Amino acid sequence: MKEPTDPYASISFRQDRIAWGLLFLLSFFLLGGGYLWLHREVAPPPGLPADSDDDPRIAVLVYDHVTKAKGEHVDRELFREHLEALEQRGFTPITLSVLADFYERGRPLPQNPLLLTFDHGYLDTYMAVDPVLRRKKWRAAMFVKTVRLEKSDTFFLYWDRLQRMVDSGLWEIGSNGRIGNDPAPIDQSGEVGPFLARRIWMEKEGRRETDSELKDRIRQDYRSSKEAIESNLRGVRPVAFAAPFGDFSKITGDAAVVHFNRNASASLYPLGFVDDRFGVNDRFTDPHALKRLRVDPGWSGEELVQRLTSAIESLPDGGTFENPPVRWIAGEGRISSEGEALFLKGFPRTDLWLPGSAWTEEWVMEADLSIESGSFWLLQESDSGESWRWGGDPAGLSLQHRMPGKPLETLRRFAADVTPGKRHHLKVIKRGKGIWIEWDRRPLTAHPVYLPGPSRGPLGWIGWRTDGPAALQISNLHLTRSPGEIRPVGENPSQKALASLVKEAPRIAALSPPGLEMTGDRLHELPLESQLFKILSHRYGWEILPTVRVSAKGREIRRIKMPVDDGASVLSESTLTELLHRVEKKGWGGIYLDLRQLPPATRQSLQPLLRQWGFLFQKRGLRLAYGPDVSIDSK
Repeated sequence: MKEPTDPYASISFRQDRIAWGLLFLLSFFLLGGGYLWLHREVAPPPGLPADSDDDPRIAVLVYDHVTKAKGEHVDRELFREHLEALEQRGFTPITLSVLADFYERGRPLPQNPLLLTFDHGYLDTYMAVDPVLRRKKWRAAMFVKTVRLEKSDTFFLYWDRLQRMVDSGLWEIGSNGRIGNDPAPIDQSGEVGPFLARRIWMEKEGRRETDSELKDRIRQDYRSSKEAIESNLRGVRPVAFAAPFGDFSKITGDAAVVHFNRNASASLYPLGFVDDRFGVNDRFTDPHALKRLRVDPGWSGEELVQRLTSAIESLPDGGTFENPPVRWIAGEGRISSEGEALFLKGFPRTDLWLPGSAWTEEWVMEADLSIESGSFWLLQESDSGESWRWGGDPAGLSLQHRMPGKPLETLRRFAADVTPGKRHHLKVIKRGKGIWIEWDRRPLTAHPVYLPGPSRGPLGWIGWRTDGPAALQISNLHLTRSPGEIRPVGENPSQKALASLVKEAPRIAALSPPGLEMTGDRLHELPLESQLFKILSHRYGWEILPTVRVSAKGREIRRIKMPVDDGASVLSESTLTELLHRVEKKGWGGIYLDLRQLPPATRQSLQPLLRQWGFLFQKRGLRLAYGPDVSIDSK
């Protein structure tokens, strides 16, 4: 009889070892492949653009929250429509790093550069946007508040997901701060305000924090956010900060809060962003206050593109605008149109703005105004926060100027009839440092009024009333880009010559008396009544651009080199350095290079060099003009 066999007696463990080995190898490849797939590079690092621009206008968009489904935010399909419209218009996506290289080292940008940014680090935004970006291989930047990651808030992205985003090559990470705009107590009653935009209440001390405490708290928030990003994301060094609520100067009247925030951002990041109604920048924009346009969920792709392109384009020479709807950007209040008339109404404020006006320093505006209620103002802003405005109400008209953090200063009051409901004709001429105003076809002054600033910035119309809605009608509106003249004068003009200049004051942007003579690499200063020209500048609003005469021997100027320092084109040749030093020391508005003694071919060969000189002068708030043409204007 056969004995029963032990079912375990004949088992061989060799097959088990093989099976376990195969399972281990399969798991290794699956897990490793999964990791590589999740962290794969979708888009390679950007290289130098084939078709570059050394003086671009740079559009920056910011999306607050994007979702997969339709609702109160931009949804995936609308976002896809936006990108397709931008792509068809010829916009080229750039990265934060490329933009930082442009501002720090002068690296050229592609034609029509566009930066896409997203705030707050919402998980929903990533899930809705990333598939669209991957399909188009468009790059973008996600700004995060790191306190959300510390709290493992499920509505926001975690570090592992952010790392995969970075590894894809599509995404860069920027900072919205650590606590950013989260609420913090600001008084003893328990009222709260944005953490970075208010002085917090010190409960134990029973007071608000001091300037020193405010400065330290703000800087610590910026620093801790940057350190968190660097320590949690491999290979990431964030180059940008974006104010999580748009712009500090728009939500607080505390100048110290604005100052400390901007200083903290500038000390830690090459780039900083604020919200703006146009979202377009150029090489002269402060890289620590770059403008972003916050995308409205109600804009179609076509509307978004129209808004951007109208802000990018300059006003044409001699062109006029008669209420084109896409050229005026509405601000607060309600704007409607009927024929050639625009109607503004709002409480306490209504306003509209002219995109493209920011690029024009010399202009003429005409319009018919009817003030129904409240006061009206023509306003020009600047990136620095400095502004001027002209307007008023039936009590009178005035020209006012404001510096950041300071009250309005009235520069001039005007006696004029302002009748509610009556149509008044207005003409404003901006030339150099002066502004000439006609009301009902009569000059308000005998000569232009000196304007401290700004010389460049967007123009807008504002209606204002505190006890009810303001209402204003604007019709027959024309705005012309109209360069003023540089008028050559003697070193000590006679009374007769001055009287002749005053008669033509609205046409003149600058006076150019003899100043220097350039022979080869040498500068010879000519006698000049400097005090007289300072008086003329302040009295008539003329800029003073002394003539630098380049003699026939001056063709040696062609040998001036533009050395490259750290990758950035700078003009450090001794003659130019000396020239700039003299201009700044004497308080001139710039210079006029008289090249008439040079042959036409030589003048033509100097164009690239003069363009670079012009950039450098403009960065310092100076003008560089050159002849034989004698007109003055910006790009």
